[in-house]
Amino acid sequence: MLLFQKGTEMADEMGLILVDTKYEFGKDSKGNIILIDEIHTPDSSRYFYKEGYNKRLANGENQKQLSKEFVRKWLIEN
Repeated sequence: MLLFQKGTEMADEMGLILVDTKYEFGKDSKGNIILIDEIHTPDSSRYFYKEGYNKRLANGENQKQLSKEFVRKWLIEN
């Protein structure tokens, strides 16, 4: 929860909305749970641009986003 909250705050400072993300955890040799992969990157997260968000939402339009979603859509279409 704290990771997502910090990511949300950082995104907000950059004019973005952190929509969702993934965190990958593992255990070290002592059994401690640790964060093991990149976080809050466009590869592991979806961001919407704050500018114009409410207008697009009100008009039922797709949100302008920073993510790898365009690659997924292209693969599905082709």
